[in-house]
Amino acid sequence: MSKKEWRFEGAFTDISDKGFGVCRAPDGRTAFVADALTGEEGTVKVIKEYKNYVIGKMEELKVASPHRIQPDCTVFRRCGGCIYRHLDYQAELEYKRKGVEEVLKRVGGVSVSVPMPLSGKEKEYRNKLLLPVGKRDGELVCGFYAPHSHSIIPCDKCLLHTDDFSQISAGLLQLLKGKNPYDEATGKGLLRHIYLRRNGKGEFCVTVIVNGKRLPSAEETAELLMARFPQVKSFYVNLNVSRTNNVTGPDWVHIKGEKLLTQELLGKTFKMSPAAFFQVNTEMTEKLYATAAEMADIRKGETVFDMYCGIGTVGLCLCPDGVELCGVEIVPAAIENARQNAILNGRSEKDTKFFACDAAEGFERCYNAFGKKPTTVLLDPPRAGLAPSLTETLIKERPEKIVYISCNPATLARDVALLKDGGYSFADIATVDMFPRTGHVESIVCLRRR
Repeated sequence: MSKKEWRFEGAFTDISDKGFGVCRAPDGRTAFVADALTGEEGTVKVIKEYKNYVIGKMEELKVASPHRIQPDCTVFRRCGGCIYRHLDYQAELEYKRKGVEEVLKRVGGVSVSVPMPLSGKEKEYRNKLLLPVGKRDGELVCGFYAPHSHSIIPCDKCLLHTDDFSQISAGLLQLLKGKNPYDEATGKGLLRHIYLRRNGKGEFCVTVIVNGKRLPSAEETAELLMARFPQVKSFYVNLNVSRTNNVTGPDWVHIKGEKLLTQELLGKTFKMSPAAFFQVNTEMTEKLYATAAEMADIRKGETVFDMYCGIGTVGLCLCPDGVELCGVEIVPAAIENARQNAILNGRSEKDTKFFACDAAEGFERCYNAFGKKPTTVLLDPPRAGLAPSLTETLIKERPEKIVYISCNPATLARDVALLKDGGYSFADIATVDMFPRTGHVESIVCLRRR
C-alpha cells in the first residue's frame, strides 16, 4: 500500500466551513474528511497529504450522527454549491452560529454570545443563477463547477432555485445550439456563461456572457426566448474577452425588453440593472435589513454614509425621512440605479447623493457633499472586507455608530479587531442564514464609539 492510500480510524469533533468533518490523524495532523459529521466515527482513507494536515474521505461509516439525513440532490458532493445536504437544517444553523462566534473570538478578540441565525426557506430561495457553458458528447451543456475545478457538472434542476430557472436556461441552451462554448485552455470559443436574475414578481432578466464583440442572432434569440417564456422581460449580452476568472466583462449590451427589473423590498421600490449587486435571497434580505435598521436606530437629523451602497438598498431601507444619506459604490451602473431608486422612493438630491468611486475616496466626497462628518456609517463590503484605507479613515473620523453587514466572518472579525483598537466598542450582533445548505452565513455587527 502506497503512502497516499493509508487509512486510520477517525472520531470527528467538528465540521469546517467547507463542509469537511474534522478529526486527528494518528500522527497528530488535522484531517479534513468529506461526508463526515461531528460525533461520527469511521475508517478514513487519506487521499492528499500536506505538512500540517491531510485530506481524506470516509471509507466506512461506523457511528452515524443523529443529525445525518439522506441528501435530496442528485449532484450533491459532485457540485461545488451546497455542502450541508446530508445534515438536518437546525444542526446546520447551530454550526453557522458557532462558527461566527469562534472566529470573532479567535481573530477579532471579541467574546460574545452569537444568537441563532434568522432563517427562512431552505429551498428555492435564490433570485440569481449563473451557469458556465461547456460541451459534452458534442452537445452544449450548462451546470455548476465541481469543487476546486472548472469541470462542469450538468444539473437539470437546482434545489436552490425555482423550476422556471431550469426551464428558461434549458430553453436558451437549445436556442444557442451550434455555437461553441468558451475553452479556458485556448481562449477560443464564444459562450462563457448564462446569467439569470428573477424579481419578486417572477420576472426575469437573461444575459448571455460571450467571449467576443457580439452574440450572432442575438435579437432573434431574444425574441424566441421571450415568446416561449413571457416572464423573461429583459435580454442582455455581456462581452468578456479577458482570459481571467472574471465572470463578466465591462460591456453590457441591451438587446430586447426592459432595461431594468423592479424589486420591492421593505415597502421600497428598487430598479436594478444586471451589472448591479443585489442580495440573492430576497426573503432573508428583508430580515437582514430590518435587523440592521433596529441596530442602527437612525433618527431624523442624522447624516449617514453608506460605503458599499450597490443600488442603494441598505441606505434607502434604513434611513427615514429627514436623514441626509450619501452612498458610494465602485460600479457606475449601480450608482445610476441608486440615484433612480432615491427618486422612486421620495428622496431628493438635496438630502441624498451617490458617487461612483471606491470607498476610501468616497468618504471624502460624501463629507464634501454635506460639509459634515457622518453620525452613522453603513458597511456592506465584498468578501475581502474593508479596504485598509477605509478602516483608517473610520478610526480617524470617528462616527458615532458603525453598522457592518458581512458575508465573511473571517474578514469581519479582522476588521472588528482593528476598529476596536481604534476606539470602538462591540454593541450588538445578529446572524442571518442568507444561503441555506451552503457554507456561507451573513452577519450584522453594530459598533459604537467609545
